[in-house]
Amino acid sequence: MAAPPPKDAKLNDPYCTNCGYLLVGATAAAECPECGRPLVDVLARHVPTNLAGIRSIRRRSTATVFGWPLWDIAYGPDPATGQRIGRARGVIALGDQAFGGIAIGGMSVGIVALGGVNIGIGAAGGVALGAASAAGGVAIGGISAGGCAVGGLSTGGMAVGVVAQGGMAVGVYARGGGAIGTHVISPRAAADPKATEMFKKVAPIMGASPPAAVLGGLAALRPVVAVLGIDLLLAAAVALTGIVMARRRDPLAGHAK
Repeated sequence: MAAPPPKDAKLNDPYCTNCGYLLVGATAAAECPECGRPLVDVLARHVPTNLAGIRSIRRRSTATVFGWPLWDIAYGPDPATGQRIGRARGVIALGDQAFGGIAIGGMSVGIVALGGVNIGIGAAGGVALGAASAAGGVAIGGISAGGCAVGGLSTGGMAVGVVAQGGMAVGVYARGGGAIGTHVISPRAAADPKATEMFKKVAPIMGASPPAAVLGGLAALRPVVAVLGIDLLLAAAVALTGIVMARRRDPLAGHAK
């Protein structure tokens, strides 16, 4: 089994795969100074991967919109620049870090942001912050759904919002097993008429009844579907706008460098 590179190895540094010795400066040696193995058999260069195990991908559209490439893909380290992670910037951006109209990555910022940590008008991922909508383990948005959800309309195991539903729901209008609010629907007390009226109004997004929306059933998925639907519509609008504008400027839009 090959030895791992030294912990202090930098991008493209040579090292011995037999013993892990860093070979920087051993330009005249024919053997590894540490273990004596011929360098022709054991010489390798350190090319680190990102957290997903991807080595290096760099692809970019030649077409641009307002100076941004129509699409940009950047994963893993870049030997040319020494960057250890990919930073994608484009109308459509995919990378370890992604910034753009539609951004997908470990950390993404965009009009529509998808991935591990996301900030956008529409966002979905492990941690999602969206002005219009958010879905994820932790979701903050106008319409939010997740393990912990905060927003105008929120659904989650722990939900806080103007209108909130979940295992523990806190809001002006709240429903669920542990609902706390000004107007509440809860198994522990009679339903508040104002809460009942409000949840009827938001039923297309949050579900029709407390048992289905809060405790299980297909209606419980309705808030997530609504959030993802908003995000997909935003993504389609961004992508279509970018493609149309790029093609007006460059008939060969979308061709890679």
